[in-house]
Amino acid sequence: MKSNGQQGQQTMDSGKNRDQSASEAPDPPDPSESKNMPRQQTLVLAGVILLFSLVYFVLLFVALHFVRSSALPTFGIVFVSYIAWRNGAVAGLALVALNHLWTSTAFLILAPEFTRSYPPEAIISILVHIGVALLLGYFGRLAADLRNEIDVRKKAEASLMLLQNELEQRVEARTRELEKVNEFLTQARKMEAIGHLAGSIAHDFNNYLNIILGYSALLVKKLEPDSPLIEWALNVEKAAATAAELTSQLLAFSRKKKFPVRPVNLNTLIQELIPLLSSAVKHSIAISHVADAQLPVFDGGVDQIKSALLNLGLNARDAMKNGGALTFTTKTVDVNKEYRRKHGLTCATGTYASVSVADTGTGIEPEVFKHLFEPFFTTKDEGKGTGMGLAAVYGIAQSHHGAVFAETELGSGTTFTMLFPVKLLETPA
Repeated sequence: MKSNGQQGQQTMDSGKNRDQSASEAPDPPDPSESKNMPRQQTLVLAGVILLFSLVYFVLLFVALHFVRSSALPTFGIVFVSYIAWRNGAVAGLALVALNHLWTSTAFLILAPEFTRSYPPEAIISILVHIGVALLLGYFGRLAADLRNEIDVRKKAEASLMLLQNELEQRVEARTRELEKVNEFLTQARKMEAIGHLAGSIAHDFNNYLNIILGYSALLVKKLEPDSPLIEWALNVEKAAATAAELTSQLLAFSRKKKFPVRPVNLNTLIQELIPLLSSAVKHSIAISHVADAQLPVFDGGVDQIKSALLNLGLNARDAMKNGGALTFTTKTVDVNKEYRRKHGLTCATGTYASVSVADTGTGIEPEVFKHLFEPFFTTKDEGKGTGMGLAAVYGIAQSHHGAVFAETELGSGTTFTMLFPVKLLETPA
């Protein structure tokens, strides 16, 4: 049950939200303004009708000076037609009434003989004017409604087209995203299958190597120091040791290699690693460490993580043949679903301690980038690499329930980032 204080706080928060939403809502339309608009339109229309009737009166007055005919008012049908078509039958009838008033006035002043008897032409003219006002007012209104409907449909079609384009873009973006996710999942399954196979082979192979190493060591002890066979025995021992190191990397990749777990501080580990790495790189390569002072400590294998970072540092050295900068950066990362989607990760969400190893080398080709963490894949010359360095880094990250990913740009360099979990929130999807 919630306490009264919590309920009161929720009430205050909801009140604040209502106040905020009320302040952000658009102002309602002023009723007085909506009433004034039809009134203004009516006044404008009345002014137009009055203007047209005055023009008609002036033209009729001038025409009567030259032609005395009861058929002269007929030309007023032009004005009536225009007003009725544009503004409706009521406006047309209003103009007919005004024109009739002006006609009577003009004839009374200039041709009073026509006013003594109402000629049939005048009656026919009024009826024609009324009929035209009614018909054109009706059809004009139909035409205006049709135009409005066409405009509404055009706007609706334009909106529908915009929505359709937006939907197509969203579908296309979603399709690309799903393809990318499927590619990540396929790669993860492939690496998992390769890991199981490599682990099974390496475990059995390592047993035979231990026998070879044991017997070669016994041979070295049994042979006389000046025996010509001792060099052969040493070569056998050296080759077996190299093979054992390779199987050790395979076991690291397959996550079958056990390691002691203790608290790991990445900043301390990197500070211990930099002197060792400095002796292995050229003087033209500057090594730096950007440390997060608040970096959390996590449980892991110190030797395994140090081996992974050493591998990444040596790979960075090989990518900077003409010198450059090698930078170790540590920071705390909140891995959420968006972060996983962006970097193609399958690890759980939560808080991670991360370390990035960045170089200013040549970058990685797209075709090579797809196979970075696969075992035995290498771009180095024959005899200079086994292709197990990055595979071991991948296995070490996985064995810590973390992740590793790379970002590269041709001509600018590459950054490898390893993530080690501090606090997991949920299991990976």
